[in-house]
Amino acid sequence: MTTVNTHAELFAFYGSEVKLPEDNRKEMKERRKTNRKRLNNGLIKNKMPTPTHHLIQGSYAMYTMVQRPNDDYDIDDGACFSRDELKGAQGADKTALAARQMVRDAIDDDSYRFKKKPECLPKCVRVHYATGYHVDIPVYREWTDDDGTEHHELAAADWIESDPQIITNWFKKVVPEKSPEDNQPYQMRRLVCLLKAWASSRESWNLPSGLIFSVLVDELYVPQRDRDDIAFHALLKTIKARLDRGDKTAQHPDPETDENFASGREAKMDSLQAKLDEWLPKLEILDDPDCTKKQALDAWNKFFNTHYFDQYIEDEDNPENRNCFVAMGGIPKKAVDKGGDTTFG
Repeated sequence: MTTVNTHAELFAFYGSEVKLPEDNRKEMKERRKTNRKRLNNGLIKNKMPTPTHHLIQGSYAMYTMVQRPNDDYDIDDGACFSRDELKGAQGADKTALAARQMVRDAIDDDSYRFKKKPECLPKCVRVHYATGYHVDIPVYREWTDDDGTEHHELAAADWIESDPQIITNWFKKVVPEKSPEDNQPYQMRRLVCLLKAWASSRESWNLPSGLIFSVLVDELYVPQRDRDDIAFHALLKTIKARLDRGDKTAQHPDPETDENFASGREAKMDSLQAKLDEWLPKLEILDDPDCTKKQALDAWNKFFNTHYFDQYIEDEDNPENRNCFVAMGGIPKKAVDKGGDTTFG
């Protein structure tokens, strides 16, 4: 294994080019508020029940949303209703499809020109906005049975038991537990984001979802204190080895839930295996004891399909420019965190 250390450069790449800047997070929050207001107003107009509360979900809630070209972001924002209020004209429970249709009809405001008409998908209502992003609205009903047990059910093909917070709570728990307590906390989360950034680095690729990546990282990640470069490279090799063994599952983190997130998405798992077969060899130089810093940085350039690391390659050619590194931790000053979060966590 090479003795070359590219943690500082990879960490700076994450902070500058991968992590969603704080300004964008604030914009996502405003978009979410606008969508909720449109939904509530539409439901009131249609004389339908309004949500008891909303639940932000997905990569925004898990802080794994990564930068996307053209602001092509997706926001998951669940709408939770009381079962007692979700009734049809004859007083019976609304079907799962009817509940999704109710939300779709409420959000389909003729006063706004959508990029595409809001649509009912199998497990949510999708709202396409003209500015490029879309909001997915999973529809839930909540009720308490005679034994006092609370139920949360998702409107899918039918109403299915589904805790809308279980994934978010799981991820927020395991990240600090598994990440080393180094100068930059939450290494596990950074590696999920780096994996997602690589997966979206070529427009034609169609790889698994961020949720599947999060589950794989949870299962296979081995922490490396102050060495994101070693941890990420090892993670990639471990994922490839697992896929090569024929294990293409991504099991739900709740041991009581027998759900494989990769089920029905075998083609995407096959594609992930193929892309790792093609691109992981670009990082083989990192295992060469004679690898130079320039070679290592160039390998990251190729792997992520970027020229970001060129600035550090130039510094290797011009040692007098290396004062871009601060004394503590070797974090390049020139890498700007666009959101002002100095931890890049």
